[in-house]
Amino acid sequence: MKSHIMYDCFLEYLRIISLLDGDIIEVGVHKGSSLNILGALTKSLNINKTIYGVDTFCGMPDIVIDGLDNGHDIKGESTPGKGGHFPGDFKDTSILQVAKTAPWPNIKLIPGIFPDCADQIKSNKFCFAHIDVDIYNSYKNSYQYLWPRIVPGGVMVCGDDYLCPWLPGAKKAIDEVVVEFGVIPVISPRGQHIIIKP
Repeated sequence: MKSHIMYDCFLEYLRIISLLDGDIIEVGVHKGSSLNILGALTKSLNINKTIYGVDTFCGMPDIVIDGLDNGHDIKGESTPGKGGHFPGDFKDTSILQVAKTAPWPNIKLIPGIFPDCADQIKSNKFCFAHIDVDIYNSYKNSYQYLWPRIVPGGVMVCGDDYLCPWLPGAKKAIDEVVVEFGVIPVISPRGQHIIIKP
């Protein structure tokens, strides 16, 4: 279900950015399923751009904020010690596994915590960014780093975290940066949070 939703969203916005300058970036790759969709779509749409896939490839970093990134159940109610994310979550991946899942030649995998690892990325201009990092600090840092590097008309997509009641840190960070950037987001019927650079 999630893959189908992301496919539709990516297809719609990749068509829009296909002629813009800049490359594509995904921050928060996990096992590579959405990265694979990006690779397949750029090939089928004949979009000749590098796709950077950035992740720790070893799970959630130690920048999780207790009570903001965790401690909430599926309804958003307080559940101390449960719900949300903790350091080490999503460690069931590796850079080798993702390379097999998303074997497209235009994909470059970048290990590390973003944007600390951004010096490994050759591009300084992006026309499309998919951010799926689940936690407050990672969202805030990713958006603040990428927004000045998004070309006019470029698109930033938060996959599915924005409307998740058990991830209030994600929503808080995204709401803060949208105000900071002075843009009005689009919230798709399926819950993707999308901003387009004026």
